[in-house]
Amino acid sequence: MITWWVIVEMCQNPFDTEHQPTDPDAFYSWTLRPTDSQWTTSSGFGYSIVMLLMKYFKVTTASGLVGKIFISNREEASSALNLLLTQIRHGGEYTPPGHESLRFLATKALASMTEPDFSNVDDQTVYEAFQEVWEGFCANKDWLNAFKAQISQLSAGKVALLDCDPNEFNTRVKGPANYLVLVSGDHRQKIILGPYATPVQFC
Repeated sequence: MITWWVIVEMCQNPFDTEHQPTDPDAFYSWTLRPTDSQWTTSSGFGYSIVMLLMKYFKVTTASGLVGKIFISNREEASSALNLLLTQIRHGGEYTPPGHESLRFLATKALASMTEPDFSNVDDQTVYEAFQEVWEGFCANKDWLNAFKAQISQLSAGKVALLDCDPNEFNTRVKGPANYLVLVSGDHRQKIILGPYATPVQFC
């Protein structure tokens, strides 16, 4: 389903008193709504992202974005805007990668003891890639075992992903998650794995 989205608001958040309006870290509030509805959704991001939209829509100020319209096959405002920004970063040509390739990206990064980088992929695609291997509050056991085995294989047996007691974590998530530890020699890195747009969180 195609939705036409209109930008209703784009301005620096009034609570952000620490930054000048054109500081890349200045926090801006945005509001979107479908053109055929009065229901709005609001959230925010940094001015560095606002600048991407300004360049795309060929305006010179954040307020100039108000009234601009774009189309998306996403029916949720945040997802539609995130997809647009991903398309902009890719120069306008963007095809979401396959789910299996995204999960392999995660194993490849973890095999080198690094946090996976999904910044060039839209949030919904990343979420869906991990959501489909999730069952209730934990990952599918067969998939998780294969995930662990692939990390060991890619690291030539030097890195292991092991279960960990959630009580050892200072950070917890309210939703579904597996609490794990990445081990390489004496180095231990706690991670939270879950069906989210940021599926792997180093703790």
